Amino acid sequence: MSSKGDKGRRIARVVSERIAEVTSPRLSGWDPAWELVASPSDRFIDALVVWERSGSADDLKAVELEAVALVAAWRKADQKYQEFLGAEAREVAVYG
Repeated sequence: MSSKGDKGRRIARVVSERIAEVTSPRLSGWDPAWELVASPSDRFIDALVVWERSGSADDLKAVELEAVALVAAWRKADQKYQEFLGAEAREVAVYG
């Protein structure tokens, strides 16, 4: 039987894979993205730690909700990144 820690790592891996599916490959190299996702990331990790300690269904539900919020935050950061890239491309076109 696997430990809650192992299950927690699997949950984190699934969330990470989902984030990779919905964001641009180079987003993680854009520093403002990390600022945009810091708080949702902290909440997800905190919920995961609480669930790993308690094992309760309610705490697992909290992890799931925070995971959804974290993926949404990364998606929003990606939108901002795309806007940044678009603005940068326009600036290059104007100023050469």
